[in-house]
Order: sequence, then C-alpha cells, then structure tokens
Amino acid sequence: MNVLVKLILVFGFFGLLIFAVISSNVLQRYSYDIYTCKSASLPSIELRFNEIKTGQMAELKQANDVKTLRITKILDDVVSLEADDLSLKLDRNTNRLYQEINDLLSIFRCEINSFTM
Repeated sequence: MNVLVKLILVFGFFGLLIFAVISSNVLQRYSYDIYTCKSASLPSIELRFNEIKTGQMAELKQANDVKTLRITKILDDVVSLEADDLSLKLDRNTNRLYQEINDLLSIFRCEINSFTM
C-alpha cells in the first residue's frame, strides 16, 4: 500500500476515535439538573438532582429552608418526591411542579438548567 493511503487510514481512524469519545459521556465525571420553579403567590423553589432515578435523593430550597427529598416514583416523566409532610410531583414534559403540603396543592412553572463536567 501507498504511504499516503496508510496515513489517511491512520488519521481517519484516530479522528473517528476522538469523535466517539468526545460525543459520548465517557469523560463525564459529574452532572446535575437544577429546576427553578416559580409561583405567583409562593416563594420560588429550587430542586437539584444529581441523578433522576427512583430511590435517589434531591435537594429542595425554598426561601431559607433546605430539605432533602427522596425520589419515590417515576412514571411517564412525572417524578414523585416525598419528605415528612411534603409531597412534590415534577412533570418533566410540561415543566410544572405540584407541591402538596397538608392537603394544600400549589402549582409552579419550572425552568431547567443542566450542568455537566
């Protein structure tokens, strides 16, 4: 084979290899999603997820209060979270958060910010 053809094959192979590694999440070490949710009548809520899977924990910030919630169920992109007297449902399709405290339901509109490193 010609030297030029060999060089083209080698550079093509390494180019494809570099593209495959960069476009995948092989090099991803850390990622999280932050949902910032607002309501007209209540203080805004910030939900931070490291991983959205059943059994994982999420952090909730509202006003000066910080709570840790457990993801109890995920069904059709609706994530259910619970703590002592608090129940949340995050609909990832509509970006709405439903908060239930002592049988009082509040609805929030959310924006998502994702971070990957």
